[in-house]
Amino acid sequence: MITEAQFWRYVAPIPDDSGCWEWAGSRSDQGYGLIWFSRGPTRTTAVAKAHRVSWELHFGPIPKGLYVCHKCDNKTCVNPGHLFLGTHYENMLDLWQKSGLVAPTIAVGPHGTQTHCKNGHEFRGENLRIVAGRKGHTRRQCLICRAAVSRRHYVKKFRGKRPCALGIPVAGSACRFQPAHQRLAQQATTAS
Repeated sequence: MITEAQFWRYVAPIPDDSGCWEWAGSRSDQGYGLIWFSRGPTRTTAVAKAHRVSWELHFGPIPKGLYVCHKCDNKTCVNPGHLFLGTHYENMLDLWQKSGLVAPTIAVGPHGTQTHCKNGHEFRGENLRIVAGRKGHTRRQCLICRAAVSRRHYVKKFRGKRPCALGIPVAGSACRFQPAHQRLAQQATTAS
């Protein structure tokens, strides 16, 4: 867990009227502040976004499925007064409103007024993801359907390549995907 001392070591108020607290530590490729810390009994190193750490230090845990968003649009700002919780969709709406883009709630194109995906799942809440496309266009994505596509792709990709993972014995050699005790038992039976 991150201590307040670790956090405050890298916070520097910006000397202008914005009120932002600039993160002076390392940054991600996207420009967000990063803080490295040790966790667990093994003291493994982990990384967290600084604005999320700021929220947790000042307000407590972040509920599952919510994002910590910036009111000030300064990705390095960790001032808790400039942060708010929102869904992915609310974060995208905030971005569109501030940048003058057309929000996907306005009917654009032949599918702009659809309320459900082609499989009947509603475009709403935890099931909705707004995906940025080419030339500033956005599209809605059903997360239930996306998960199903990912599962089908995984099964198709590994079909026939890992028979031992499905419990089918592999003749003549031990499969590297089998648990160690099964490999040793198979090697013992083929050796005798």
